[in-house]
Amino acid sequence: MVPEAAAELAWRGLVVAAVVGSLWALSRLASVDVGSRLRSRFVMGVPWGTLVSLSGVLLVYLLVQGGLWHWHRPVVGAFTAVSLFYPTGWFFAGFAHSSPSHLVNNLTSALVFAPLAEYVFSHYPRRRGGRTFATPWTNPYVRAFVVFPAGVFAVGLATALFSWGPVIGFSGVVFAFVGFALVRYPLLTVVALTARGAVRVVMDALSDPVTVAETAVVVSRPSWYGVAVQGHALGLFLGVLLGVALLRRRGVAPDPIRLWVGSLVIASSLSLWALWWILDAESFVLFRALGVALVLCVALVVTAATVTDDRGRFTAGRVAVVLLCLSLVGMGAFSTLLNANVIDPVERGGVEAGDYLVFYDEGIENRMVNVVPIEGLGLSTNVTTSGVIVASEERQLWREKVTQRELQTYGEVTFRVGGVGWSEPVTVTREGYSVNGNDSVYQVWIDDDGGKTLAYESDPATAEPIVAGHTVGVVSDEDEFYAEVSGPDGTERVPVPKENATIPAGGIELVGEDDRVLAVADGTEVEVMAEERYRELPDH
Repeated sequence: MVPEAAAELAWRGLVVAAVVGSLWALSRLASVDVGSRLRSRFVMGVPWGTLVSLSGVLLVYLLVQGGLWHWHRPVVGAFTAVSLFYPTGWFFAGFAHSSPSHLVNNLTSALVFAPLAEYVFSHYPRRRGGRTFATPWTNPYVRAFVVFPAGVFAVGLATALFSWGPVIGFSGVVFAFVGFALVRYPLLTVVALTARGAVRVVMDALSDPVTVAETAVVVSRPSWYGVAVQGHALGLFLGVLLGVALLRRRGVAPDPIRLWVGSLVIASSLSLWALWWILDAESFVLFRALGVALVLCVALVVTAATVTDDRGRFTAGRVAVVLLCLSLVGMGAFSTLLNANVIDPVERGGVEAGDYLVFYDEGIENRMVNVVPIEGLGLSTNVTTSGVIVASEERQLWREKVTQRELQTYGEVTFRVGGVGWSEPVTVTREGYSVNGNDSVYQVWIDDDGGKTLAYESDPATAEPIVAGHTVGVVSDEDEFYAEVSGPDGTERVPVPKENATIPAGGIELVGEDDRVLAVADGTEVEVMAEERYRELPDH
């Protein structure tokens, strides 16, 4: 074993030993018999339903999405919920993930909240007079290994079917766990939220025991961009309604003040306030004030939903439950309208990879946003995008896979397209020249293991400096880069000189020096262009 690998193994062993040792010491110090409490709710004191459910999510990433063979580049588009007419997408979307970090974040959150929700559910009947093993519903093994995982699966399908697409990830189910536990143990759920941070620190220490960081410019969008607020709210409301139904069946009600505080903290911490919209390819808007008002309303409605009235009057509790149900129906109806839309076939050039078409373009209509035309309040669904697009008529898919800025920064990006049982890599490369005082001139190439295909050529650009009455422009034409020198005697086009090469053109000379091109005349030399430089693309 190489020293680096041995050192990493030792660091991981230290983390495991510290966790186990700390828990063992706590068990010796605590006056409460935690084991007995767990065994009163779980078969053998183990949340089996959580373990079964999360194992299923992990297997989807490893086997269905191909993460076992391509950990950092799973197949994503094929398992994204984008249309009611693509069953594979909405069947897997609630359990699939777009990246290792996406997977680990959701599994970590689920590892904290799912056992708490399962504790509320209990493997043993909690209703007064209920007898263990009297029926399949009261059989603890059926409840642990069948009923709870089946509920997780049903919620996963619901969050994929009725969220506003495109949707991928287990977070909707995680929010359902949160809502289910919240109405029974509000403050304990808040403690679990804090514990989630501690669990993530431990997971990070196991995956990356020693980190060496360098200052770098990272291509990113705002932290709130991409937050699936509607999907998270859908999961939370489902969990709350299921929890309220269970509590009413058992005749239990939480303290309203605790529940309101817990709901407010949970909804705020889990970004339910992040109401955002796309303005264009690089601009986004966040309605934070409206989001905060929404969070306060959610906290109040969740609290009121647990209020009961033995006299059968139409109380605040019933009104709150009706509001939650109407919210779910409204979100589901709008989702159905969006997801029932059929995306028109893409009729343009590109690289075909299986049933996918991969192409690059700039300033084109974003087909995933303009499904339903909406105009007003300064917002519009008629927005454009620029970058690498992956489309599939068979899968009703049209997705911006790599943004123009990402490709401009990293120069080369590789991802995978595929489906159940197959996948193949696609590499997109940008190469070009930064023109002094003007835009870059560049080409975009796509390689799907069948050879490189030119996918895009940018417009020409002219350098700002004037040398001996001559200007120098750069143009991409028929797979090649040319320099166009314009002066009093006209324009001459020549190939862009390579390193240590000199090419006369239009009365001046173009000299390749390292990655730069200089224009030289009458003893004056000026840099007119330079090869684009790119950063190394991180694995995560």
